[in-house]
Amino acid sequence: MSKRKKRHSLPVILTPQEAASLLTTARSAADDASTPSKQLSAWRDFVMVETGLLAGPRVSELCDLKVNNVDLAGATLSIVAGKGDRDRNVPIGKKLLKMLREWIGERTSGYLFQGPKGKRLSPRTFQLRLEALAQTAGIDRKKAHPHVLRHVFATQLLRTGADLREVMELLGHANLATTAIYLHVLTERLKPAVDRL
Repeated sequence: MSKRKKRHSLPVILTPQEAASLLTTARSAADDASTPSKQLSAWRDFVMVETGLLAGPRVSELCDLKVNNVDLAGATLSIVAGKGDRDRNVPIGKKLLKMLREWIGERTSGYLFQGPKGKRLSPRTFQLRLEALAQTAGIDRKKAHPHVLRHVFATQLLRTGADLREVMELLGHANLATTAIYLHVLTERLKPAVDRL
């Protein structure tokens, strides 16, 4: 009797409408903050969400980013991966580039996204902030995880014509099989459209 292949669960992703709603909520929180310190934290969260959606770092990589990892002139983000993962340079588009330029301002060193006293913001703190934003935006709590931002980045790349190997490089995956799961996400999402034919 042959063993059945273990089926991998598909990554949870935000719909384009949910991603837009999350960003709108984050932007509103920054605009409506009642004190300068709350406004700074809210703007940081907004820029972190945008960076997650438009550059696809893992949450630990996002929190580890330093100012000197951003090459504003070359429009690239240098992502230093953890143990066993691959360092990579990710191109950044005009929208994110403009936002990062404004966020960095005159700073030349230190963590890009700081917590209290200029220290590294912890992944757990960002997750809690993201959960609060998602709740305000009316997004299912299962989708309120930093890794979901990375999933959105990957599926959007494939949806707009990037090939699997390019996505693999941008995500820092060690093998193509890990990246291939995102093809299944697109296939699953297209099934209802085919059923309607």
